[in-house]
Amino acid sequence: DSRGMGMFAGRTALKGFTCCSGGTAEDVKFHSTSALTTSSTPFMQYRTNGSADNETHFNIPAPGILCVDGLTVTYTLDNIDQMNVLYNG
Repeated sequence: DSRGMGMFAGRTALKGFTCCSGGTAEDVKFHSTSALTTSSTPFMQYRTNGSADNETHFNIPAPGILCVDGLTVTYTLDNIDQMNVLYNG
């Protein structure tokens, strides 16, 4: 079951994220849009290692990654136990 989290609908900057794997390798995709469609292409993609409860912390140096049209994060529910996204609104 896929999930998309609309983080911010306006101009923002991705500053980093933390992610906890649910036990199966999974792609977390970052989209520079607040209006996600099936043809949306992510600007960044991160693959978890598939070990249950393995946390990843990813920091992006200042000023971050500019997302002019908003920020949406997609992943598959249950393959990601926890996801925190750091952004500047």
